[in-house]
Amino acid sequence: MPTNIAEGHGRGTDRDFARFLDIAMGSLREVETLVVLAARIGLAKQETAAALLKRTDEIGALLYALRRAKRPIAKP
Repeated sequence: MPTNIAEGHGRGTDRDFARFLDIAMGSLREVETLVVLAARIGLAKQETAAALLKRTDEIGALLYALRRAKRPIAKP
C-alpha cells in the first residue's frame, strides 16, 4: 500500500494519484484477507487478527477520504 501511494503521488497529477489510491485500497483488502486466513488456520491469534482488522478499517477510512479529495471533477 505505501508504495502504491508513493508511486501515485510521484506521478504528479491528481488523476494519477487517485488511480493509485484505488490500487492501494485493493492492496489493503488483500491484507485483510490474509489476516483473516492467518487467523482461520491458526497462524495468528484471534485477538491479534481483530486488532489488525481494526487498523485496516482505520487505514481504509483514511484512504477513502484522501481518494475523495483527489477525485477529478467530472465534466458534464
